[in-house]
Amino acid sequence: MDNQIQQKKEPIRVLHVLHSMNGGGAETMIMNYYRHMDRSKVQFDFLLTVAEKSDYEDEILALGGRIYRITPLTLRTYWQYQGDLKDFFTAHPEYKIVHAHTSSKSVFVLKMAKKAGIEARISHCHSVFKGTHAFSPKEMVRKLLRGPLKRVSQYNFACSVDAANWLYGEKYVAAGKVSVMKNAIALQQYAQNDGIRSKLRQSYQLEDCFVMGHVGRFREEKNHAFLLEIFKEVQKRTSKAKLVLVGDGPNRQEIEEKVNGMGLTKDVLFLGQRQDVHALLQMFDAFVFPSLYEGLGIVLVEAQAAGLWTFASKDVIPQEVQLTDHLQFISLQAGAKAWAESIIKCKDLVRKPANLQEIAEKGYDIHLEAQKMEQFYLGLI
Repeated sequence: MDNQIQQKKEPIRVLHVLHSMNGGGAETMIMNYYRHMDRSKVQFDFLLTVAEKSDYEDEILALGGRIYRITPLTLRTYWQYQGDLKDFFTAHPEYKIVHAHTSSKSVFVLKMAKKAGIEARISHCHSVFKGTHAFSPKEMVRKLLRGPLKRVSQYNFACSVDAANWLYGEKYVAAGKVSVMKNAIALQQYAQNDGIRSKLRQSYQLEDCFVMGHVGRFREEKNHAFLLEIFKEVQKRTSKAKLVLVGDGPNRQEIEEKVNGMGLTKDVLFLGQRQDVHALLQMFDAFVFPSLYEGLGIVLVEAQAAGLWTFASKDVIPQEVQLTDHLQFISLQAGAKAWAESIIKCKDLVRKPANLQEIAEKGYDIHLEAQKMEQFYLGLI
């Protein structure tokens, strides 16, 4: 009878540390990997510092994940945050892998994880912050924490080479001590679909319109104010132009007020945070992404997979995100008129499906990349 009853082997549990699990680029990337891993082997749990419920929490729980909360990290709450971390790792000795996604501030959680005896400690950079000058507070903090972070992080990831250089330093990257983890997506989900396009354009009364689209959190780096200036210039060059904004965030009300002030209320659609971005992309004619700074921009991968004519900030967005000839880089210094003139050229071009196989070969097929990440985690235990 000894071997007649076999206990089911429990999956290893990876603790991901973030501020929230709202629908930003980093959170979306993590969920893409989570959905496509074998969760009987690897499970994701989340340690968050936001008090409010996040967008992805219901799905995380449905997938078998666990969610914990501790005090947010600020100058005022530093010691409480440290205490919460110590208490958490003392209460949860089951975690053998900690994957931190809080940029340079990951040093604090990884240092405490090291003290708790956790050997597999991962730092992951998802963005590039470019302040107005080299001595901005955020830049100074990053440079101050860069050294300590590298001493407590055993494995270092970034969404792009630019992001890797920014957080860890070019010499560290050149020495092969940082791995680029692609912001892979479910490519087939984004394949051009004229049926969905027609249905959605009819639903939003956009059948005979030229539709500019944007997906992103309403935050400073997404540059929504400039996006509105571009759209105003596009309107001067074609009739029935519409702008569709997908996302939410702290600056949304400010942008809504700016839309009203510019007299664009009837021409700009705010769709809020959505779980059907793959479908919404189908109804756009052009995807415009004039960010001030960006680690990669996972939505640029999605837009290209959807076959959209895509426009992004030159010398801001990493060149490695150019996966098709449908992506054009334009300098922010060129101004709104130059952006509009480039965008309007795609109005009469025939929309053609993207070569998804080519995009997959560049490392952006989540089915393949999730398997690699799964094996990486399993190899740590």
